[in-house]
Amino acid sequence: MPSRSRPSSAIALLACLALVVACSAPGESDAGVGEPEDPAVAPEASTGEPDADVSEPDESAGNAALPPLHPAIDHLDEAMVTITTIGGDDIEVVAKVAATDTDRQRGLMEVTDLPPGTGMLFLFDSPRRGGFWMWNTPIELDIAFVAADDTIIDVATMVPCEADQPSDCPTTAPDGAYLAALEVPGGWFDEVGVAAGDTATWTDLDP
Repeated sequence: MPSRSRPSSAIALLACLALVVACSAPGESDAGVGEPEDPAVAPEASTGEPDADVSEPDESAGNAALPPLHPAIDHLDEAMVTITTIGGDDIEVVAKVAATDTDRQRGLMEVTDLPPGTGMLFLFDSPRRGGFWMWNTPIELDIAFVAADDTIIDVATMVPCEADQPSDCPTTAPDGAYLAALEVPGGWFDEVGVAAGDTATWTDLDP
């Protein structure tokens, strides 16, 4: 009868819509996307929590010079960093470029494998003295701090931090101001002979 068929159809339609919504929701974000971000770059002063807004990666951006590291950073542009040692040797690093607050805050978080000769280059708009922390970063990293005149003013090794809150992790910072920082696999700078006093320059890699 008409009075009974209409409600039944409506109920069936609502049930189908509910199923469609339930199936599509898990695919709305990739690993790490849409989740609160915890900074690899520690704030210079306590000015509040880091920006938790992370935009969807643009898979068409950047290039393929580096192997996939993590879905949240694979879209970033890349640069060739040339380190010239005091002895005159040139050492090259292919690096993802973190030049925005969001990208610098994420850094190499959740990256589980970083091949030798690769890393991440952090670029800042003006010289700073703040440090880096290793919350939610599972691998050991070396870091070189680069001053405005391209001189590496300090090199350090950072170990993973398993604290519950990023603010509980120790920070690594140089004695002077820096305009860029380069992270590579832990121990690699020592292996290839990179030290304070060397210089670092970089050029964009064509997409």
